[in-house]
Amino acid sequence: MKVSAPKFSISYGGERTISFRFSADQDAQAKNIVDTLQEKEIELTAKVYSEKRSLNANNFSWALTDKLSDHMVIRGVKLSKDEMHAEMIFRYGQLLKDSDGNNVVISTAQGVPVRDFYPYAKEFGEGDVNGKHFTHYRIYRGSHTYDSKEMATFIAGIVEECEEQGIDARTPEERARMLEAWKP
Repeated sequence: MKVSAPKFSISYGGERTISFRFSADQDAQAKNIVDTLQEKEIELTAKVYSEKRSLNANNFSWALTDKLSDHMVIRGVKLSKDEMHAEMIFRYGQLLKDSDGNNVVISTAQGVPVRDFYPYAKEFGEGDVNGKHFTHYRIYRGSHTYDSKEMATFIAGIVEECEEQGIDARTPEERARMLEAWKP
């Protein structure tokens, strides 16, 4: 639930309260939360609100990735659509962070097929610990977790890749506007 203007207060009796402002169209949702949780002890977590990316943006990123994959096959580079999407994630995506904001890194015994169970793991090094050889991976978030700003950065990178390959990367809306502008 999107809220704003948090307030903290202490009554004369010492009762502490946190309150938030929300829009009238959220009345039913707020009432349901209060009714459901009123007599229960709860754990409250708050984070800064960010616009979620739209399904249209996600569909557009996949459409561009598919075009890029098809184009590269013609040029002799054989990457499946999923492999091309993973490559775009590695180039323009977001690293997974832990709760302290550090990049998530995993190390596995050499030969463990990490990409079989996590497609957005990118190898970045190797090392030995107690005589055993390990491979180190950076972990990237899937694009389905991106907010609108992160998705815009991701799409901008894919668009740039497409344009470098001579692939038309305009949205259907952009094409329609161009056609309309050319009508007499």
